[in-house]
Amino acid sequence: SQDERAKESGYDAIIGNSWWMMPRVPEKAYEFYQDIAPKLQIPFLAASETPDTPRIRIRSNGEKMKKLVPFLMAFSPNGVYLLNSGQEIGEIQPLNLGLDNTEEGKTVLPPSDEFFGKLGFFDNYAYHWDEPDLEVFDFLKNLAIIRGIYKDLMVSGEYKPVWLDWQDGRTANASFWKNGKSVIVLGNLDGNPRTVRVSLDRTAGREVVVGRIRVWNGEWSSSEVEDNWVEVNLEDFGFALIEVFEEV
Repeated sequence: SQDERAKESGYDAIIGNSWWMMPRVPEKAYEFYQDIAPKLQIPFLAASETPDTPRIRIRSNGEKMKKLVPFLMAFSPNGVYLLNSGQEIGEIQPLNLGLDNTEEGKTVLPPSDEFFGKLGFFDNYAYHWDEPDLEVFDFLKNLAIIRGIYKDLMVSGEYKPVWLDWQDGRTANASFWKNGKSVIVLGNLDGNPRTVRVSLDRTAGREVVVGRIRVWNGEWSSSEVEDNWVEVNLEDFGFALIEVFEEV
């Protein structure tokens, strides 16, 4: 809420509160992604967690959130994508209890763990490099590569909310358009699978002549376009990135 004041004061970015709102699905996550982030006057740190917060992996539905929230943050309007140290190997113990946490937050490790009850900000501590979450490690590595492909499109392209065939505040969405190329971001904030249909024409605000289209949800797959509608199946707390190249 202080973004305009921060900009006038000479700041280039703000921390923001994505780390608080995005794990709170669906209502707060949807509000942040659709109503707050696109309207910010300066960029914010697009973080699933910070050194002071609980780890995303131990939030409610953490095994799904550990992918969904970083994905949405990587492709958020006005976002400076941020990974917290240890997030890349699936750490569950926070470094500090300063934000959105209680004293119980430092005891999420099993009592048998040598670092049980310890916080990296204050105690002798080491990450669990001997037992990393390789699934999340590989996902975040690939996500960084995918994001790099579209970074210029997100920074200098035109942001548009996505026109869906139906919306109940449980499908986070964004799209970025530039010079006949676009990327559409979808995130299912619901614990149930859903199928959504995207209108390319209504999203772009003009007729879109599709030359090539494909979808990434951890891996690439082809997609069909019918009357310039694209149908995507989203798993519970699943996500999809739609790449669209228009005919020249």
